[in-house]
Amino acid sequence: MRWFIFPLVFLIFESAFGQEEAISIRPAGVTLIWEKVDQDAFEHVSILHSQKPVAVALYLTSGAKKIVSIDRDASKLSSLTDDQGTKMKGRIGHFPDIAKNGSGAFVNVEGETHISSKAQSLILKGRIHVALASKTNAKRSKVVPARKGSKLVLAEDLVFEIENAGKDDFREGRFGITLKIDRDIPMVAKVRFFDGEGKQIDANSSGSGRMGFGRRVTVTRDFSLERSVKEISIEVDLWADLQEVEVPFDLKVGVGGGQ
Repeated sequence: MRWFIFPLVFLIFESAFGQEEAISIRPAGVTLIWEKVDQDAFEHVSILHSQKPVAVALYLTSGAKKIVSIDRDASKLSSLTDDQGTKMKGRIGHFPDIAKNGSGAFVNVEGETHISSKAQSLILKGRIHVALASKTNAKRSKVVPARKGSKLVLAEDLVFEIENAGKDDFREGRFGITLKIDRDIPMVAKVRFFDGEGKQIDANSSGSGRMGFGRRVTVTRDFSLERSVKEISIEVDLWADLQEVEVPFDLKVGVGGGQ
């Protein structure tokens, strides 16, 4: 059994607002399962701890600007085939992993059907929707009661609602708060919290969520604050030079197959 990965690098140049940004995509790893099994013969089939017969990790790197978000819904896997002519159903995987400093990101491509056992290479084509930025501007809301239903207005089209506020169920002595907004927020770089007197409150991000149905989207952000407050305001760093680009990829990954 042999595995090979040919690390082909494709530089894609996208231009917006008179600037060019170089994005590179290369394969970073692959998991393949070519043995087809009788699903009914097993209580739960999990070969190599994978639920997908084909999984390819792609690594994206950026130039001067940081990678701030990746829109899976706007990304697309156009084709996933092997050199034996096998056409596989596939998709861009959930939960891309972006580096803390924005220098790179991992995106998974998942195949729903098996590769041929005689295959020596895997070919994948598609595009990744990436948001890039490098500069921020700060906006601050007015002070509101720190309770469910209060609205923190930063702009006409950027209004957070407090969905939950109270004792942090996971961290003793801290105050938990969940902010909700009915849109995607790739422009949000950082959130800071202040009490009614304007004193900053130490806070940590403790989770996030996104639900979408058609064009309707709801995004939530969870935070753990060092102390409880009766009144609150937020200051948000917004990316000032946000640039959304479509990055195409056409990659060939060498594999050993089942030979």
